[in-house]
Amino acid sequence: MSGTEVRDDYGFTVDNPIEVKGIDAEYMYLDNLGFADGSPIYYKRSGAWSGSKPRPVDKFEIYRSEEEKNENGEPVASLFIYGYGSSCSISTPKGFIFRSDEYVKAVTRPDLFIPDMM
Repeated sequence: MSGTEVRDDYGFTVDNPIEVKGIDAEYMYLDNLGFADGSPIYYKRSGAWSGSKPRPVDKFEIYRSEEEKNENGEPVASLFIYGYGSSCSISTPKGFIFRSDEYVKAVTRPDLFIPDMM
């Protein structure tokens, strides 16, 4: 499942971050994100950046394996997520997909969302 069409730099720059509503939603978004082939991503937060948004934008390093992440391997991408948005994006950056529809259900149909199932 993929999101709607977005600019090529969507999520890859501090000035065009993925917007979600709340810091917890940043992690929910990432937990449901995968590579285009459906394989899971592994991530770690690498700081907060200033950009065109009024509040800091979190930067996450993206890895293909837990080992690469834990051994400070080379990330395959860096994604910027703005946790202070007015809504949660259901779009994915180029090269990524949602691995399930749980995130989209949670942000578009909160009446269906059961946190223990995420």
